[in-house]
Amino acid sequence: MLFTDYHMPGMDGFRLTAAIRAEEPPGTHFPIVAVTANALKGEEERCLTAGMDGYLTKPVRLDELGRVMARWLPSTAALPQPGEAAAAAVDAAAPPTWDRQALTRLVGEQPGLHRSLLARFLSHAEQQVASIAEAAVSGEAALAGEIAHKLKSAARGVGAMALGAVCQDIERAGRQQDIEQVRRLYPLLEQAHAGFLGCVHEAGVT
Repeated sequence: MLFTDYHMPGMDGFRLTAAIRAEEPPGTHFPIVAVTANALKGEEERCLTAGMDGYLTKPVRLDELGRVMARWLPSTAALPQPGEAAAAAVDAAAPPTWDRQALTRLVGEQPGLHRSLLARFLSHAEQQVASIAEAAVSGEAALAGEIAHKLKSAARGVGAMALGAVCQDIERAGRQQDIEQVRRLYPLLEQAHAGFLGCVHEAGVT
């Protein structure tokens, strides 16, 4: 079974899938699942059309991974299936500043690792937010979108859901070359970043 990202050097996930499908012997089918931060409408259909079998968005939660593996790998049928965590899914219309269970769903109950991941995220996020600001000022909408794409995935991984949501909006504006929208969204990015930073410091977990 293969998990492939969209964006990779040399050959992206779509070309990789096409190459594998072209070389598969008749009657065989190798499971391929996309793993991407592109949680946009139509992305799953795009993956299936390209010959992939599934679609997971970053950060990949353990229950989601288990469900996909159980479907395509019979030997993994005993893996944990979605339960209370899935029922408590975050409302995308009003994402919380900090989903404190995100890291637990991602890596399990490991407080030390949680602190390490949060510290690493915070050290990079400040520079990424500043870089988006520079791109907005200089009129580089596409660059702002690219940086926001990277920050979005990392933010959702540590539970900074509001920050991740704003990053997704900036990413979309960047793809559309809408620099004015990028500039309108930047204050919300700063607000979400500051809010997450405040929550983490208040909790004393870094």
